[in-house]
Amino acid sequence: KVTVSVLYWFNIMASEIDWNTIGTSVLLSSLLCLRSYRKGSLTNAGCVAAFFVGYASCAMGSIGFMSLITFYLSCTFITKLGKSVKAKIEIGYNPKGHRTAWQVLCNGGVVVAMVCARWTLAGDAPGASSWWSPRADPATDPWAKLLILLVVAHNAACQGDTWSSELGVLSKSPPRLITQPWRHVPAGTNGGVTVVGLAAALAGGLLLGAGCIAGQWMRPVADVTARELMAVCVGASLGGTLVDSVLGALFQFSGVLPDGHIANQPMKGARHICGRAILSNNGVNVVSAIITVAAVAALYGPQ
Repeated sequence: KVTVSVLYWFNIMASEIDWNTIGTSVLLSSLLCLRSYRKGSLTNAGCVAAFFVGYASCAMGSIGFMSLITFYLSCTFITKLGKSVKAKIEIGYNPKGHRTAWQVLCNGGVVVAMVCARWTLAGDAPGASSWWSPRADPATDPWAKLLILLVVAHNAACQGDTWSSELGVLSKSPPRLITQPWRHVPAGTNGGVTVVGLAAALAGGLLLGAGCIAGQWMRPVADVTARELMAVCVGASLGGTLVDSVLGALFQFSGVLPDGHIANQPMKGARHICGRAILSNNGVNVVSAIITVAAVAALYGPQ
């Protein structure tokens, strides 16, 4: 009886699955993960986590895929700049990254959670998505447009934070603490901002917006305009960077060691600069992403 029930369920499920979307998402996610693994930027577990994050974005169609690929390629290039400077600032600096599953999920887990929740909750809506059949069509699903914009906003927030952090530390002008703008702090301090870093976040948002518009051009999605995509990308990129900086300044420990390296947790010899040891860098990423996505949802969600 169990075997018959399983086969019956699978037969029903298979008739409703959008195999084209699933196959394309699996292929693209696998290729990105394989490339990252070969370059040493992901651990084994990190590859598995990255696959699900990539699948969630790719399943949103060409806009989701272009936001992911733009973020991935641009941030991969940006992190390679100024290696010698970053090595003098970051403790245990690794130019390859070698990200773990936890780091990947802290940066992209919000996307997976949003997409899974939407697929599950939309099961009763006519023509809507389900957890096994990832489709996002604003023409039949009034929440699909919001989901696409939220995925784009999340990737934009991550892009802005990465561009701002990676390029901001290369600024010749010392950063200012975002919660005390009259105070200069060492480069690499959590919550430290520079004009170069903020300009980088803006540029990152513009680039991601261009990528999303290209995705919309490749396969148009009803009711999603180029103006909305650019506004969300720029706003989430710059806004997410500012939120991340404020959280880092308040809830993430920053201290300077005698050799000039910046410590992100209390340790012997570290002179406190700012922040309380409440959140780690991963924790700040998660909270800032949630706040940014919530703000976009409030602006663009169905009234």
